[in-house]
Amino acid sequence: MLALKATHHILLLLLILLVTGQCFAIVCYHCDSIALPECSQTLGEVGVLPYLDCPTELTCAMSIVDTITYRGCGAETPITGATYSKRCSSNLCNAGVYPPGRLKCHHCAGQDCVAAPGAKPKPCRYHLEEDQCYTDVISSTEAYRGCVSEQNHTLSSAAKLCEINGCNDDQGAWTQICAKCDSADGRGCKMDLFQVNTGRCNVSLYEECQQQVLLGEPEDKYCFSFRN
Repeated sequence: MLALKATHHILLLLLILLVTGQCFAIVCYHCDSIALPECSQTLGEVGVLPYLDCPTELTCAMSIVDTITYRGCGAETPITGATYSKRCSSNLCNAGVYPPGRLKCHHCAGQDCVAAPGAKPKPCRYHLEEDQCYTDVISSTEAYRGCVSEQNHTLSSAAKLCEINGCNDDQGAWTQICAKCDSADGRGCKMDLFQVNTGRCNVSLYEECQQQVLLGEPEDKYCFSFRN
C-alpha cells in the first residue's frame, strides 16, 4: 500500500514537472548566416526563418560574432566575443533586422540589375560597422549591386560606392541624346547667348546623335560643347 502511494506521488510529481516545463517553454528563431543568408538579411518577414521549440529555456537570443549573425534559444546562442548580443522573453521575439542600424543595400546581378531596383533593400549578410553599398555597371546588359563586405563580386574601377540605406538604387544605363554640329559648317552651331540656362538647346542647326551612358563612366563620355 505504501509502495503504491509512493509510486502515485512520484507520478504526480513527474506530471507537475512536465506541465511546468511545457508552460515555460519558448519558441525561438534558430539559424546562423553562414548556413542561411536570410538569417541576417531578413526584414522580419513571416515564414522565412526556421524556428525551434526551446523546452528548457525562458529566453530567445540574437548575437553578432565575427560578422556572423546568430539566432536561437538563449543559452545555446554564441555570445563569446560578440559585437552585439540581445535576449528577449516572448515567442519568436528574436526576429527582424539586427542590430537595428544594420546597413541595407539592394542586391542583384545580371541583365535585370541594370534598371533601377524596385524591391526593398536588404541588410548586408555580414555585419561591419563601416560597410558600403555598391553599384557596378559593366555594360548596358550587365550590372551588380550589393554590400562591399560580401565580396561576391570583384568591383571594377567604375563601381559607385555609398553608405546610406538603399543608396545603390541609381539607374545603371541610359541613352543620351546630344546635338551634333560644327560652326565651320554653318552659323547655326554657335550658341545663342539669350537661350543660355533656359533648358532649351542653344543651337539652331544640328543633328542628333545618341550614345549609351553607363553609371560611373568618366565625364568625357557625355555630351560636350567646345568653343575655339
